[in-house]
Amino acid sequence: MVFCSFSAIGQEDFYQDPTPVMHEVRDWTLSISPNYINHPNAYPRVVGGLNSMVFLGKYFSLNANVAAGQGYFHFGPGIIGVPAIIIAGGNMLLENSDIEAFLIWAVMLGLAFENFNIHIPVTSHFEISPYISLLRFKYIEEGYGGNGQDWNLNMVGGIRLNIFTSDRFFIAPYMEATRDWANKSGGIWGVNGGLHAGFYFKGKQIHY
Repeated sequence: MVFCSFSAIGQEDFYQDPTPVMHEVRDWTLSISPNYINHPNAYPRVVGGLNSMVFLGKYFSLNANVAAGQGYFHFGPGIIGVPAIIIAGGNMLLENSDIEAFLIWAVMLGLAFENFNIHIPVTSHFEISPYISLLRFKYIEEGYGGNGQDWNLNMVGGIRLNIFTSDRFFIAPYMEATRDWANKSGGIWGVNGGLHAGFYFKGKQIHY
């Protein structure tokens, strides 16, 4: 019995539950990706993408992405808001109490908030991240049939699997569904997928 007790204590000391991936305010990422685009009325294609996230807390981040390829291009307002938040710093509002700083911060958040992510830690190196984008501008050649336009606004819902290979590098396969904001298209659905590979930057190491 004594031996078993010591054995149990030894195993408890040796094995500890892994610490979940934890993010801090002002942490941010930058990644590139190949993306598979499948949209009705248009031929499937592979395009290149650039993606960035800025964290506003342990479980929440704002996202900016742009992708381009033959006969395809998409972006959202986050490509302005997210870089501005990264450059200005997450504590801008706390460090400046004047109304002008508040309005600037509100504008930056407004530009980026249409595309947000939830981060659900699973292990010390893995998290599940559902996300939604309410306003993606998309050009896709042949994608809207005979209505005479190739541009449309999209709503996007998807999920990423963030796998951290170290404290600096990560890969993230993803899958998402897109739906056009009707107009003359009638609300066409599409499916995208790909693999992000990128860098993780700690906000506390950013110097101004």
